[in-house]
Amino acid sequence: AQGETLQELIARLGGAPTPAPAPARLTNAPSLAQGLVGRRAELEMLRAAVEHDPVLTVTGPAGIGKSRLLRELVHMLYVELEGGAWLVDVGHETTAAEVVRLVLAALEVPGPSDVVRLGHALAARGPLVLVLDDADRVDGLGALVDELSTGAPEARILLSRRSPCGARKESTLRLGPLPLDDAIALLRTRSDRPHAELALLAEKVDRVPLALEV
Repeated sequence: AQGETLQELIARLGGAPTPAPAPARLTNAPSLAQGLVGRRAELEMLRAAVEHDPVLTVTGPAGIGKSRLLRELVHMLYVELEGGAWLVDVGHETTAAEVVRLVLAALEVPGPSDVVRLGHALAARGPLVLVLDDADRVDGLGALVDELSTGAPEARILLSRRSPCGARKESTLRLGPLPLDDAIALLRTRSDRPHAELALLAEKVDRVPLALEV
């Protein structure tokens, strides 16, 4: 009606409109400070493997770039998967029960912590990626991964470890040192020394990414 205020119009129409629900969060991974240097072939291999491998472990020595590669994959995939892509650092955990608790917390699933509830929570989200990062110290990890993979067949569980976890359906991708050109490119993000000096430095630290970044 003419001269009607907004509050009067809302009251006449039956109250304030219901706000649209906030979009569901699809990842808990922090933003990346810079782009990935090198590892493009390995990244594409992981992306392809996620389509058919239920469990995939990225292996290699400390500092070789396992975590960084998986973080890049999470940021690549979370917008493509119905259930998103989730990254859980389990480097300080030693039991499967502690891992279950951390994953439930990352997924913001309320209630008691147990593996059956986690399996149901993963299955309810549809296709997703769950990364268990730095998972070297967890006892019984292979059995836990088997149970989660069976209970949530659309989930893809990825791990970073120095060696395979022993899950029944586990595939592995082992990382080695960076190719020399990529190692120099990584050093170039931190130094403007001549190319020859950067090449010598890269070889001195065996082209290991963590050593190159220090």
